[in-house]
Amino acid sequence: MQNLRDKLLKAGLVNKKHQRRAEHADRQKKRKRQAEPEGTAEQKRLAAYEQKLAAEREKSRALDAQRRLQREAKERDLRVRYLTDHHRVSWKRGDRKWFFVARGGTMLHFGLDAEAARQLNYGAAAIVEVPGAPSPDAAHTLVDRATADLIWSIDDAYVRFLNRDTNDSDRPLRAWELD
Repeated sequence: MQNLRDKLLKAGLVNKKHQRRAEHADRQKKRKRQAEPEGTAEQKRLAAYEQKLAAEREKSRALDAQRRLQREAKERDLRVRYLTDHHRVSWKRGDRKWFFVARGGTMLHFGLDAEAARQLNYGAAAIVEVPGAPSPDAAHTLVDRATADLIWSIDDAYVRFLNRDTNDSDRPLRAWELD
């Protein structure tokens, strides 16, 4: 390329000013070509950094969602625990076995007196699970109907037995139901 410029300069078709401009333009093009790979490397670095940030944000969102679910479950347990602790129906142990299904499908029973059995039969009371009970014997308790409905609205899985069919609440208990 230099030889052609020299020939054009000798022929008088190009002066020194034009030659310097052409050489300057060539140097600029050369620098630009050399800078491009660095620019693409920078772009690759930035893209990798953005991808890393996006992955960290996604991981953070997943952890936040998991923590929120755990917090909501704990709040639900505390609300149900408060209701069961403060609205228990007092009952005496008796010879009537009242069976119900616990979580996991296990059949459990309470030995109830006649009044507690009557309340359960007519839907005036319910058997609910007590979250975080200190012992397996205290894992379930009787609560009144209003409390059972509140617990049902919080989470129906805690209500283990509730007679919602109370159309025959005026019907007296039969002899075999009293025994």
